[in-house]
Formats: sequence, structure tokens, C-alpha cells
Amino acid sequence: MNISNRYLTNFKLFLKKKRHLIKDYFNYSLFDLLGVAIPVITIPLFLEIFGRLEYGDIVLARVYSGIAGLFVDFSFKRVGSKNIANGEQKKNYLNTSFTIKSLVFIVVGIIYFCFCFCFLERPLFYFIFYLLNLQTILIPNFFYVG
Repeated sequence: MNISNRYLTNFKLFLKKKRHLIKDYFNYSLFDLLGVAIPVITIPLFLEIFGRLEYGDIVLARVYSGIAGLFVDFSFKRVGSKNIANGEQKKNYLNTSFTIKSLVFIVVGIIYFCFCFCFLERPLFYFIFYLLNLQTILIPNFFYVG
């Protein structure tokens, strides 16, 4: 009984000291949960609204924009979490990261638009889906990991 009370007391002290870690963990988990839940809800709805053929175009546009998004978000999560874990200034790093990712987003967007204009039938349709990659700039996931 005495040992269990000691462990319980140590666990309460740990929770008190590391409350921000637990809060960040749940906030980051919420992003992952939404990433799974939203498609489960929207895919049947979109299939009903657009039909199979049009929904196939939507999925293809998401795949192309996802590939372009990989270049925008290229290893920023790992580098960002590493820099924040090493104790760098969070505000300075967020400003620098936002600036760099914004420039990369614009450059990759121009290349992506040229690709869409040259090789695809509806370039604006595909480019609109590229704009969904703005979430990689506006939501700093690495902040919760670090």
C-alpha cells in the first residue's frame, strides 16, 4: 500500500510538472484525428453529390496537389521540432519558418500551375486544390512535436 501511494504521488508530481507536454500531445492528436475523421465523413457525401467520374477528377487533383505539397512541407516538421526542442527562440523560428515556407509555396505553386496549364485539361480546377496546401504553412504542427 505504501509503495502504491508513493508511485501515485510521483505520478501526480510528474503530471503537475509536465502539464504543457500533455496538453500539446492532445492538441497534436486532435490534428491527426481530424485528418482521419474528415475524409470518412466527406467521401460518401462527395460521391453522392458529384458522382464517380467527377469524384475521380477530385481525387486526382488532390493527389497532384499532395505531391506538390510534399515539396512545400519538405522536412520542416522534423527540423522545426528539433530546433524548438534544442531551445531556440520560438517566435524567431516561427517567423523564419513561415517566411521560407511561404516562398517555397509560391515557387512550387508557379511550377505546379505551369504543369497544370501544359498537361491538364482544367488547370484552374487542379490549381484550386493546390491552394489547400496553405494549411501546411498556417498550422505549425512541428510546434506541438517540439
